[in-house]
Amino acid sequence: MITTEYIKSVWRGGLKDSFLTLKNTFPNYKIYITGHGLGGAMATLCTATITRAGMVDRKRRICSRFTSFPITDMYRITHAADQIVNLPRIKSLEGFMHHGTEVWYNNDMSINSKYKICAGDDTKWCLEHHDNNEFNFADHLAYFNVNVENFGSSGCEQ
Repeated sequence: MITTEYIKSVWRGGLKDSFLTLKNTFPNYKIYITGHGLGGAMATLCTATITRAGMVDRKRRICSRFTSFPITDMYRITHAADQIVNLPRIKSLEGFMHHGTEVWYNNDMSINSKYKICAGDDTKWCLEHHDNNEFNFADHLAYFNVNVENFGSSGCEQ
């Protein structure tokens, strides 16, 4: 579980300075905050931190978490039988919960793949469909036909 103190220590330990340097170096760029698994939780907390502090205009910010609150510009992208995305299983744990907009791909996530948006009343539908799939760790490690284990080291195409 990521605690408030953990994100504060990472933020104060250099993430804040790196963020501000990049934001000021590229003032016209949109800001994408992403994370996978535990990094998805970090992305959510980072987004809340920079928004609350007024460090970025909402029009420049887009947060998307791969595998990790109804907020209109944040999406939780999930892949088929990746059961990690539904942890913790209880609705709320120490005040934390998944946000309400999930984009669920029950396929290989290639270009133009179909997906289901689960928000509001549809969240239960997505959760039930995750439960009906047998866990497949490969689905946790591959998003949009990219192996996330190697993504950072192999570079990021624009």
